[in-house]
Amino acid sequence: MLHALQYERGCAALFLDSRGKIFKERLARRRAETDAAAANCLDAIKRAEQAATLPTLSKARLADLRRRIGAMSGLRGDIDKLATSYTGALNAFTFELNMPLLDTIMIVAHEHKALNSALISAFAYFLQWKERIGLERALGSRGFYSFAFRNPEFWDRMAALSAETRTYLDGFIGLAAPSQIEIVRDVLASREMGALDEVHAQLKEASAPAHFEKFDAEEWFDLVSRVLDQLHMAGQRMIAGLAGASAPETADTTPPAFPTHITPGAERVRPYLRSLPLFAGIDDADLAELLTHAQIRDYPRGKLLFLQGEQTQRMYVIIRGWVKLYNGTESGDETILQMLTSGDTLLEAAVFLNTESPVSAQVIDDATLLSIPAPVIRQRVNRNNTLAVSMLNNISLRSQTLIYQIEQNRLKDARARVGWFLLKLSLAQGSEDGRIRLPYDKSIIASYLDMRPETFSRVLKKMRDEGLDVHNDEITLPNLKILCEYCDSYVARDCKRAGTHECPSKERLGAA
Repeated sequence: MLHALQYERGCAALFLDSRGKIFKERLARRRAETDAAAANCLDAIKRAEQAATLPTLSKARLADLRRRIGAMSGLRGDIDKLATSYTGALNAFTFELNMPLLDTIMIVAHEHKALNSALISAFAYFLQWKERIGLERALGSRGFYSFAFRNPEFWDRMAALSAETRTYLDGFIGLAAPSQIEIVRDVLASREMGALDEVHAQLKEASAPAHFEKFDAEEWFDLVSRVLDQLHMAGQRMIAGLAGASAPETADTTPPAFPTHITPGAERVRPYLRSLPLFAGIDDADLAELLTHAQIRDYPRGKLLFLQGEQTQRMYVIIRGWVKLYNGTESGDETILQMLTSGDTLLEAAVFLNTESPVSAQVIDDATLLSIPAPVIRQRVNRNNTLAVSMLNNISLRSQTLIYQIEQNRLKDARARVGWFLLKLSLAQGSEDGRIRLPYDKSIIASYLDMRPETFSRVLKKMRDEGLDVHNDEITLPNLKILCEYCDSYVARDCKRAGTHECPSKERLGAA
């Protein structure tokens, strides 16, 4: 059934993107095949339930799958009426049907005592690999039909999907037994897979869109469909071998050839990444392996990176610039949770836990970000204890920072919050001449400090009367120690004078 759903998703994508001009007949044929597969699936579920030997979790997942199959008619009706968007249909097929079906397959298989758990784990990666190629068929068809490859955001999405595809293939190769590797060897060496690999390489190198426009939408659809058909047949053979010996076979094979070099942009920031706590502990080979999947891109001010509730696709590292993390309220206002800059990471907790994004993020000062696909991070964390510990430490530190910021906003008055913010900014900028540059709009600073913009302006005016020179986005201090009264143990960690004879807050901080 999964193979039929993948086909129907691809046909529906082109039908919607063309506003019904193409693929109407193909979509109808694929729906008939899905219906036949669904009927077989429902019969199998009924027989399994009647046997009354299903484990509780398998029983619950099969019941959920039956409900999802029954709800397909609503989605199809919206597609026929062009009442849903391309993206809406793609997400519905992927997250309401295919992914739950994949999860159910794996849960039922793992709870089946006669099946080899090691072979099942490799097969799970195989199915995820095939599913990503199915998504590439649907997404790429849109790119070729509407020339969306000329859109940088579409390009990034396709490149990220390509990286996920490779990650799941790598995972399969790493876990598979020799018998499973042998089943897919011909597919990996096929002409069709070679053409797909070439597109992956061009996406990684950010080739000009003209390189892709040699395909039209139907040619791309048919090319990837041939790959998926080959993988489907390989998967059927693999299923027949899942009841193997309990002891895992030892794989003696070389992974398939893929581009393994690091892009120039990622290579340039490698020394900087090495200085960050998240990557400092892993060895050079592991860092290089991560960077082969990385993308680095400049984002203009105002660019939305992701929204609260979106499926987490990538983890970001800020190379330069500022990004705000915020949540929207029912009234349309926003609450700024954190302001992040060079060296900070985004979405590491959501990536680690494989959950939706709990926040939204927007670039508020031109920024350069490096990003790594979420499946790559999760796979490497499972294999690398040092990276796993570093990730947990990073998540813990971020949580402590957020809690501390909330406490600051609740316990300190407006003047103390502004003074603390300016001191922290001065230390971060390494100001030795007393000049502090406000990195973003004063209205954003006010929101971050949980006050109204007019309150922030009044506090700055009072500070100006006390000697601070405030001119647009630059503040000049009359002396470097004027803000030290706002220091606390959190800020003191970044101050080279903290605890020395030059520290005017030494006794207070020591007592704290």
